[in-house]
Amino acid sequence: MILFQHPPARPQLPPPGGAAFDRWLQDELTRRYESALAEPVPEALLRLLRETH
Repeated sequence: MILFQHPPARPQLPPPGGAAFDRWLQDELTRRYESALAEPVPEALLRLLRETH
């Protein structure tokens, strides 16, 4: 039985506004969402997008 769980460690952020921050942000977004972005777009959504253009 787990009574208390520590929150996950927050990644160390570089100062905003520089190339290091941009690189960090891109890496974090890729790490967190690459599996969702790799999934195919549902056909119903593609059809809807085609109809609106």
